[in-house]
Amino acid sequence: MNFKGLNEYELNRTAIELIYNSLPDIGTKIKAIDILGQNAPYDILWNDNKLCVRVANVSTTSRFPKWNYTLKAENKQLVNFFVLIALKNSEIFKIFVLPSDITPETTVTITERMGALRYGMFSVPVDQIPEKIEEIKQKLGEYRKMYKETRG
Repeated sequence: MNFKGLNEYELNRTAIELIYNSLPDIGTKIKAIDILGQNAPYDILWNDNKLCVRVANVSTTSRFPKWNYTLKAENKQLVNFFVLIALKNSEIFKIFVLPSDITPETTVTITERMGALRYGMFSVPVDQIPEKIEEIKQKLGEYRKMYKETRG
């Protein structure tokens, strides 16, 4: 999928549509804007999972490739997972599924250094997002522990 030439609104709308279409039609599957309006705290409700979708282009101002995602701190308690789409040259580079429990309050920064990606363990192809969500839910205790240990 090519995101070239899209303004910020179209970029987000296209990203939400991509993730929505990648989820199976089993159980609940609703775009939050359809029921909660424009200021919904999340973008997709899928089987009791509230997903917030964000998209970012690669930053060219730093030494290493980096993607920045802005989150609303007040919405963090209402979201289960952040689905972050990283773009490079207007194409999808990576997709990350991060549980809100281990996500920073207002800004997520993903960096790539020497081939290693921060949050790389949460990277997933678009067609495997449902499986990744289930895997994360099973390992959430481990992830919380790792996050606390690294935060000091």
